[in-house]
Amino acid sequence: MRFMRPVVAAAKTLIPPVAPPSEEEIARRRAVFTEAMRLREQIGPIRITADELVRQGRAEEEASYA
Repeated sequence: MRFMRPVVAAAKTLIPPVAPPSEEEIARRRAVFTEAMRLREQIGPIRITADELVRQGRAEEEASYA
């Protein structure tokens, strides 16, 4: 019967809450996002799906071990 009882994690194993980002961090994130959007407009569509990008990345990684 002891085996069948639910297991409850101890409170100390829980992830502590994360503090909200500082004003400086928010400004940094906005700057990164703005630059990413600028580059996206400059480069234009890459005409490839995320799935294909993952496949290509995996293939390159596997080739590096050969």
